[in-house]
Amino acid sequence: MAVLLIILLIILLIILLIILLIIIRMVDIELSKAILKYLFNEDGHPLYNSEHEEKFDDIMMGIYEKTYYYLQSEFGDLKNDQNRK
Repeated sequence: MAVLLIILLIILLIILLIILLIIIRMVDIELSKAILKYLFNEDGHPLYNSEHEEKFDDIMMGIYEKTYYYLQSEFGDLKNDQNRK
């Protein structure tokens, strides 16, 4: 019985790891697309474009929100531990 529980826990951990790897890969793809699409988003670049910076920042915020949503849906409440009693 204990061996079965250990096997099930290992399978569950493998599934969670696969989910995390998929999320990380999705974030990497979105980030790469944003970097290629809005090349001139850095204000130190000679061809700096404020529109590129704004659109790049919008994409980055969207990536953050999606990542948070995916992690929260998989792992439950992600609020700060200090707010819990």
